[in-house]
Amino acid sequence: MTRGARRAATDFGISDADVANVLASPARVSPEQDNPDRTRFSGDGLTVVTGADGTVLHVSRRRGSSGSGS
Repeated sequence: MTRGARRAATDFGISDADVANVLASPARVSPEQDNPDRTRFSGDGLTVVTGADGTVLHVSRRRGSSGSGS
């Protein structure tokens, strides 16, 4: 995980386990629109973007997600 991704995860209160869960069983996987070498994983109210080598580049809460679970 890059320093920026780690900082974002910390700021959003997202743990390494939360990120690992999304990567292990995402609800949705798609290439990034602007950079197809990056992959966007979504699930559990989170979005995780990885590079071609699997490095976590970005972590955020999905817009409109309350984090309360549905």
